[in-house]
Amino acid sequence: RLVEGWIAGLGEPLPVAARSALALVGGGKPAEAYEGSEHRHGEVEEASLARCYPDYATLTADGRFEHLARELYAPLLDWIDGHVEAVPHPAPAPLEPAR
Repeated sequence: RLVEGWIAGLGEPLPVAARSALALVGGGKPAEAYEGSEHRHGEVEEASLARCYPDYATLTADGRFEHLARELYAPLLDWIDGHVEAVPHPAPAPLEPAR
């Protein structure tokens, strides 16, 4: 699927953006990921995406965004869920006072 998507992307700019697609398949807010918010830049700020898909409505207009997001990015989230473990660093030792 990934290679097929890559080949399709060689012929035309595909209506898919990574952060927005991951938000869609992960239950987040894909429109906010694409267009941004008060506290976060959106993917639309990338010139190549903005030129072809100036807003989330345009990105999703033909219905391919959701299909591509699920085909290309859902397997990545499945892999992360099954194989990635976040291990926090231990708390740093307290600093000794300067002498």
